[in-house]
Parts: sequence; C-alpha cells; structure tokens
Amino acid sequence: MKNQDNLGKFLKELPIERPSDNFTRLVMDRVMLERKESPVAYQPIIAGRIWLKFSVAILLVIVGSILLRSYFPAKDQSTIFQSLSQIDLSFVNKPFHLISNAMKTLSPTFVTGLAAISLLILIDQVYSSFVKR
Repeated sequence: MKNQDNLGKFLKELPIERPSDNFTRLVMDRVMLERKESPVAYQPIIAGRIWLKFSVAILLVIVGSILLRSYFPAKDQSTIFQSLSQIDLSFVNKPFHLISNAMKTLSPTFVTGLAAISLLILIDQVYSSFVKR
C-alpha cells in the first residue's frame, strides 16, 4: 500500500503538459508536405501481360475442347455441338497432327513432365508479378 500511495503522490505533483496552440496546424502541415512529396501512382492489381497470358491459355483450352469434341463426338449431341463438329478445321488440325505424330515417339511420362514444367513456369510468372509489388 505504501508504494501505491507514493506513486499517487508523485503523479499528482507532475505538471500537466499541454500542446501548443498551433499544434494541430503544424502536424497537418507536415502531413500535407509528406503527401505532396510521395504521390501514389496507380498500379493495377493484375498487369496487362498477365491478362494476356490468361487470355491465351483460356483460348487454347477452348480451341482444344472444340477439337477434342470433334474427334470424340458423343451419341446424344445437342444441335450446337452438331454444328460445331461439322465445321471444317482441317487447316487447324495439321500442326496438331504433326505434333501428335512426333509425340507418339515420346513417353507419356516425359510429355506429362513437360506439361507440368510449363504450368509451373506460368504459375511462377504470375506469382513473381504479385511479389514484386
């Protein structure tokens, strides 16, 4: 109890400090000065080149899906898929045909590894663009 009484006496004897009359104005002037020195520039969350990569990847998935659908038609196709399977895409199939012939000599493990590595490179590009910010 004696320590609490001494502490209370000590605190009562301390003078009350008050800020100067123009304290708020000085602080706001300093804040405005710092704000003017370092303006915030607009930076999009996802860069344009990342949007381009995503667009190309989505386009490849769509084209691949259409090509696979025309190679493996289902028995109960709707009219949309029937019309899509009737489109002549032979000019598009030639590069894929050459690639598929070349890939027949490769093992499935090697092809899967290449696909995994390319996917990891894409993920790394996206991740590194977010980390740099």
